[in-house]
Amino acid sequence: MSKQYGLRELWFPCISTQEVVAKYNENKNKEEIIEYYSKGTFLFDDLGSETVGNNVYQYGKEEIFVRILLNRYRNFENLGTKTHITTNLNNSQIEDRYGRQISDRFVRMFNRLKLDGPSRRK
Repeated sequence: MSKQYGLRELWFPCISTQEVVAKYNENKNKEEIIEYYSKGTFLFDDLGSETVGNNVYQYGKEEIFVRILLNRYRNFENLGTKTHITTNLNNSQIEDRYGRQISDRFVRMFNRLKLDGPSRRK
């Protein structure tokens, strides 16, 4: 995905949150998926629409984006790592699904842009 802002072009991968969960479910080394998506700049599309991850080896069902986003927050604090998300969830829904620890970090980690009107998805 490429976005142009002024004279500079920014490049970062865009991946649906459901695709991340699918990769997690398919991979025997679950930590490898968590680690991969915890580093570097990403746009996670449609946060909140994904199913829970399935880790029969350790945890059973798991909200893997809680771990990914907490790791990314630490990387943001220490390294300035950028995370972009799209979501239809409001603050209360984010807290209900991912917990207060995640919703508190959203305030510092993200600039929120509310887009009203018709859908922009094609």
